[in-house]
Amino acid sequence: MFNKQNSQIIMFMGAVIAYMMGSGFATGQELLQYYVPYGNKAFFVGLILGVTLIFANAAFAYAGKVGRFSKGSQVFNFYCGPVFGHFFDWFTVVFCYMCFIVMVAGAGSTLAQQYSLPLPIGTFAMTIAAILTVGCGLNYLVEIIGRVGPVLAVLVVLIGIATLIVSGQNLETNIERINYDEIMLLKAAPNWFLSGISSGGLSILFMASFMARLGQKYNFLRLMWGQALGIVIYLGIVILITFALIANIDLVAGSQVPNLLLAAHISPVLGEIFGLIIFTAIYTTACPLLWTAASRLSGEGSRRFKIITWLLALSGAIVALFIPFNVLINYIYVLNGYLGIIVLLFIVGKLLGHFISSRIASFFSKSRRKPPAIRQPRGKF
Repeated sequence: MFNKQNSQIIMFMGAVIAYMMGSGFATGQELLQYYVPYGNKAFFVGLILGVTLIFANAAFAYAGKVGRFSKGSQVFNFYCGPVFGHFFDWFTVVFCYMCFIVMVAGAGSTLAQQYSLPLPIGTFAMTIAAILTVGCGLNYLVEIIGRVGPVLAVLVVLIGIATLIVSGQNLETNIERINYDEIMLLKAAPNWFLSGISSGGLSILFMASFMARLGQKYNFLRLMWGQALGIVIYLGIVILITFALIANIDLVAGSQVPNLLLAAHISPVLGEIFGLIIFTAIYTTACPLLWTAASRLSGEGSRRFKIITWLLALSGAIVALFIPFNVLINYIYVLNGYLGIIVLLFIVGKLLGHFISSRIASFFSKSRRKPPAIRQPRGKF
């Protein structure tokens, strides 16, 4: 039955899908580096990412629920302690800001490749859209990306299915070519395991502050169902598009926006439409990233917050104009992905330590209890 509770789960599911569908995914560049180079072992990359992210999101939301943070970034102090927590707090602000730069670079590359527009047009169009949305606050942000997410997922799935129908006969041959390194590809890591680790760590840093704030503001159980469903659906789409890219590897290898080439290969008209879809997908991730950086530097809704949002966004757009999109992803995503795994180790250590200490305390508390008195049987002997 569709009720308020179910609609909230769907909203969270859509928000997670949309948040994960940033410029790296929507353009296909992230998949081209993290999944495609490993052929059919791309499944394992996705498995590592899924397990890591579902666990970490639950931990972040739980911390937000019980920690009563004034800012979502305080989740790092909760798990990493005051020293390392302070470091990761500020590091994540820098990381999210760097990823925002990747997003606007992807937006500029998308419009330039598909519509032959000058790079600054797409870059600054995305920048202004993100500024205006972030200025409206977190609640509005979640509603926007939560509604856009499922629509984007459906459209991307249709592109992937259509591509495999047209070019699926090339899949087996191209997987063998990739396995034997016959095709030069820019890789996220030397092997699929490290690629999965880097992808998982990257996603942890993406979601930390965002999930902590959601855990503080919304029903925990519904949030957990929504985020888990969203991640499973997202990974299903990732694998679908990965194999669509592999089936057309000679077409997409070395391109800035490979997903656009897939769409245009099916139909030029579809390519025109899909360019706008990719732009929208980038928007749904650029906004939360900019919000995360700006809200850490100033309280949401204040005049100072709006000024900082403008300064960060415009400065990032300028940087994005001078560094190629695929280079930004290869350096920023991969390096920060490994650092994100350190955060995961802190989380596991904290939760494991809490579990062990609680078991020990429970054992000793039981051992100190006096045994119940033995009642003597009534009657005469």
